[in-house]
Amino acid sequence: MISRTAPFASLLLAVACASRAIPADGPPAAKYDPSTFRGGPARTGDLGGLGLPARGQLIWRFDFDQGLGDPVVADGIVYVCGSEGSIFAIRADGSALVWQDDRPNRRFADAPTVAGDRIYVATDQGLSALARDGGKAAWDYTIVGGASESSPLVVGGLVLVAGYDGSVHAVKAADGSRAWKLDIVKDAPPPPPGFDPKRAVIAGNAARPRTMASDGSTAFLPIFDQSRVVAVDVATGKRRWSTPTKGWMYAEPTVSGDDVFVTSQDRSLYCLDRATGEARWSFPTRWRVESGVAVRDGSAYFGSCDGFFYRVDIKTGKAVWSFETPKGDDGKHFPIYSSPIASDALACFGSFDGHVYALKTADGSVAWKVRPVDGGEVSSSPVTDGRFVIATVRFDQFKKAGANALVGIGEPK
Repeated sequence: MISRTAPFASLLLAVACASRAIPADGPPAAKYDPSTFRGGPARTGDLGGLGLPARGQLIWRFDFDQGLGDPVVADGIVYVCGSEGSIFAIRADGSALVWQDDRPNRRFADAPTVAGDRIYVATDQGLSALARDGGKAAWDYTIVGGASESSPLVVGGLVLVAGYDGSVHAVKAADGSRAWKLDIVKDAPPPPPGFDPKRAVIAGNAARPRTMASDGSTAFLPIFDQSRVVAVDVATGKRRWSTPTKGWMYAEPTVSGDDVFVTSQDRSLYCLDRATGEARWSFPTRWRVESGVAVRDGSAYFGSCDGFFYRVDIKTGKAVWSFETPKGDDGKHFPIYSSPIASDALACFGSFDGHVYALKTADGSVAWKVRPVDGGEVSSSPVTDGRFVIATVRFDQFKKAGANALVGIGEPK
């Protein structure tokens, strides 16, 4: 069910499994593509020539009866998956629901990927290719245990997804047949102290891989329970390198030039060499990091569960500035899970305090902040079509407040 609401006024430097080197020259700069999670396979969150609203106001809102994943936008349509098996297509100006496809025997959790006339979605049963016009299935690919925490990576005619079965699957986009499969369990490193992998994996599953990033020839996979990132050759499925951290890894990597940026619950942001996986530097925060990274103009932007949002110089690994979000009534900070997007002037992200923030990149001061749903939490990564900042809000299960909603924030009229 859906309803529409009117507008509201110490770094681990060891590198394991180094093998074939990745070409030294970095991937070419890609145009921001809102039809793919974080703006493209590299997951940079860099808006390129697109701007963000100089002032922010909630322009439209849709409420749902199920939790929502991260949204993507293609040709004026927002696509978002629901936790109870629905896929929604909504006009990016919030004017109408275009279509809704219900699959009650399946569960979705992460962002879909739009490519050509298809939508690719990972589910608790595997991977599906759906028609953009109405959501009819073109093909289904089964993965034991599913892959519902992985946004599909589309590159070179293949759709890559990592599954709870402990494997990376490369599927031919044309017909859903398998191109290759890589086991990511047999070479898993020992867990870091205090991080029991059994507590990080859903019972009965082999691993808990998350969303991959790619430079076009290599896929970079964070594996939550194994506390490491693995580089995989896209064409062959061969492992190139594997680099451990000291904590579980939730967020997607970001690829920029010769660097790969990853975050970890060991309270750190890492900058890795794209060719070898060797750590160039690490940046410490006050608490675990679940946010991905936006990279633009020589800076990395990300949030932490310490309630701070950071701008870090990617050459030095030193902070340019940090912004502290307000504390709750209990005196504690709200965590930031949202992976940001960044323009020349602004960096935008959501917080569990219920606000979507836009900070000035120059000094970290607040350009605007909007609380789109009273009592709700914003953990999703925002996306923009150049007009609206679009995000999902979730119902606060502990406080029993807020709502599951898709919102559009734009310039005040």
